[in-house]
Amino acid sequence: MHACAVSKVDGPAVTYSTCDGYHYLCHPHHRDPGRRVMKSQWAIERKEECTTFCETRRMASQDDPAGVWYIGQDAYVVIGQDQERMAFFREPVNPNDPWHGYPVGGTRARGRKRMPPDSLILSWLKTGHVSRHVADKIRRGVL
Repeated sequence: MHACAVSKVDGPAVTYSTCDGYHYLCHPHHRDPGRRVMKSQWAIERKEECTTFCETRRMASQDDPAGVWYIGQDAYVVIGQDQERMAFFREPVNPNDPWHGYPVGGTRARGRKRMPPDSLILSWLKTGHVSRHVADKIRRGVL
């Protein structure tokens, strides 16, 4: 296993070689303040975004067929510009394409379409990764 290392720079898009040989794209749409209305924006550096993806892959339970979810220990870490504390990393349709992800929740939480599956929230709760209070906030769509 190796840390994230830049493998390609294409204008504002940066692709990393990641842990376990995956490729991860820091998509410019999620770093462009002009797209903030339509796209959630990362508040962490690109390399930290990639490291978050790696941490998520190591802890991953594939409870969502579309990808994997991240939440820091009891949702303490803010990772998005709108106070998001969770991220979703979409699995590429083509296995040769890179993964990419984006912050989820925060002040955009109300009415969001993407939420972690209840089975994953329950797993986080059972392992002590999140408290009952945080799990309830996720389920209600306010985190």
